[in-house]
Amino acid sequence: MKRALLSALMIFTLTVTESAVSADRSPSPAVRARFDLASVSGAPFPSDLYTVADRRNRTGRRVNLPLPDCSTRPSDCNDLAVVNTLDGFNLMPRISIPFDGPITPSTVSTSSVYLVELAQERCPRSGHRACRGRHEGGETIVANTVGINQVVWDPETLTLHVESDQVLRQTARYAVIVTDGILDTSGRRVKASHEFKRFVDLDDDDDDDSKLGDELKEYRRALIAALKALKAVGVSRKDVVAASVFTTQTATATLENVRDFLKGSPLPAPVNFAIGPGGSRAVFARSSIQTITFRQQMSTTSFVNAAVPLAVLNAYTDGVVDTIAWGTFVSPQFVDSNPVMTPHGTLGGVPTQLSDATLEFVLFVPTGTRPAAGWPVAFLGHGGTTNIHTAAVWNFASSLAAHGFASIAINAIGRGFGPLGTLRILLTNGTTVEINAGGRTIDQDGNGVYVNQEGAAALAPNLIVGQRDSVRQVAIDYMQLVRVIQAGFDVDDDGSFDLDASNMMFLGNSFAVGYEMCFLAVEPDVRIAAVGSPGGLPGRNDLLSMRPSGRTMVGTALDARNPSLLNAADGLTSLGGIPATAPFYNENLPLRDLAPVTNTIPGAMAIQEYFDRIEWVQASSDAATQAPHLEFEPLTGVPAKSILVLYAKGDMTAPNPRTTALVRAGVLREKTIFFRNDIAFAESPAVPKDPHTFLQPLTTAGIPGEVARGGQTTIAQFFVSGGTTINQPEPVRFFEFPIQILPENYSYIP
Repeated sequence: MKRALLSALMIFTLTVTESAVSADRSPSPAVRARFDLASVSGAPFPSDLYTVADRRNRTGRRVNLPLPDCSTRPSDCNDLAVVNTLDGFNLMPRISIPFDGPITPSTVSTSSVYLVELAQERCPRSGHRACRGRHEGGETIVANTVGINQVVWDPETLTLHVESDQVLRQTARYAVIVTDGILDTSGRRVKASHEFKRFVDLDDDDDDDSKLGDELKEYRRALIAALKALKAVGVSRKDVVAASVFTTQTATATLENVRDFLKGSPLPAPVNFAIGPGGSRAVFARSSIQTITFRQQMSTTSFVNAAVPLAVLNAYTDGVVDTIAWGTFVSPQFVDSNPVMTPHGTLGGVPTQLSDATLEFVLFVPTGTRPAAGWPVAFLGHGGTTNIHTAAVWNFASSLAAHGFASIAINAIGRGFGPLGTLRILLTNGTTVEINAGGRTIDQDGNGVYVNQEGAAALAPNLIVGQRDSVRQVAIDYMQLVRVIQAGFDVDDDGSFDLDASNMMFLGNSFAVGYEMCFLAVEPDVRIAAVGSPGGLPGRNDLLSMRPSGRTMVGTALDARNPSLLNAADGLTSLGGIPATAPFYNENLPLRDLAPVTNTIPGAMAIQEYFDRIEWVQASSDAATQAPHLEFEPLTGVPAKSILVLYAKGDMTAPNPRTTALVRAGVLREKTIFFRNDIAFAESPAVPKDPHTFLQPLTTAGIPGEVARGGQTTIAQFFVSGGTTINQPEPVRFFEFPIQILPENYSYIP
């Protein structure tokens, strides 16, 4: 009996113990993707929930994000006030997806998170073979799928952040699709929240539908339509755990509308060459000029003399430039000393014209017999820290003239120093002629000093605009120059026109590629172009953070925000191969195609969000967002362009990841020449570690001069061929054509 009772007690104890252990080991609930539509951070973003109807815009929408407490976060308030003027979301969006628990970041990929472009397919009539049983009318379909990249998991907020793998189409509707291919830390598939399932499974006549406001009803219909469309591409709605629908902004509308305004206006007045003393013409035979001195206006009372590189006109071949001429034309200005265009709808709207500006140009005319239609002409765009009287422009005039091209350039806003600067031209007969130098630097702060680039960037509270609108204004100035050339350029005053208005092209270098791309995307009358060392815009803190020389500038800007965005990055020595400099910060954002990052850096997410907003606001002046409209998908009424791209490995000024974004967006790999600066540097210590200006030093001995000559020759031959032929540059061992693998890292030479 005692043995039986003891055995029973042991069995009971073991059973209770096993039950307790089993209870302790019971699995926790699976992680779910959040879908709280009451909060921007509570559901996938971007989302059209944060837009309002606006008939003035091509998208029919306008962004309407809630503002934070402006008394404690004024910088964010100012940024969002600008964001809320846009007609849609970023074309290269940072996508945020919140969860209610931890996930395994390595399971996040294009197969588990992606975007689908949504379109309306019309069914002409019931029974038509294209309808496939659908009701007559429109139906949402999946027009395209886009992957994701640059994955960041933030465990503090349980939020996944990813970047679109490619530039999205403008004025288009996309859905963010999150699937159960993502696993939680226990290896289980994440699940949809009850809120999401209720929201997307409602029937149109469900009683609960009446509880939704009009905006939520519209959003719900769009989301349900997107999920239904997935079936056609083999995706089950049951696999989707969260989703959002958003509309992309229009990046080209302002310049398209201004172009139509210009093209619809009478031809502008002819250029004015009579800008010399007493109204004399500023047109000179190259052989008659001994020296040119640029008196740069540095302040209201001081000037600094700099020699204009006259000798480089002979660097390619002696005597190929016959005439140098300076003149002016009038261009409508849509910005003033604070370069921010007035708000306007993108559906035909244009910013307010604030003035007319008299702009100066420099023109180089080749030696030889002028063609019957006039000389073909290339626009020369200069870099961000240069102007039309530096080697950045004059270096290219010689090679172009040797191949029969005139070339012309104007200053970008903020360049060329103060407006009272002059050119002192010493002639071989001993006389001196002085003309205005066309400086466009603006004393924005009123301190009497003209700092290079001053006047190009927006002032507070519109700091996030940066140089967006000054870049677009320069593109407008070149559109006006096209019209001026079409009106007739009589350089030698013989009553006939000297430039061929039917044969214009563009050669931009460095910063110029920004306004060049904006111009090319919308201008129908220039069809051939070359871009050298493209990649970034001055003032773009998201891009400057990639430059070794830019970290201090960006850190200073982050610290100037209120509240400061400097984070705990003291002691950081290097970030992705970029030497860290004070003031330190760490955005902790991986480059493309790298493994997901689990963020452990406090404050990094706020910096990433700030960088995304800069990219969003400045998309309408970003070379990468304009690139699809050159050859791949031209805008309506604009012919496809023929584009040649040249850039260098390890460019420290225009970092490779930004240039590859342009090449990918424009589908230009087969038109891209890659200068292998690493090979050249290994062969000769005279080769600069930063190859940003590799196309320019024609007069430098050794490999740098050979490389510049080879690159410029290829560009000129490309122009001669009408954009049909790309020759391998010399020396061939330093040039990869076409580029084999797009470099997604920096490749800086230490």
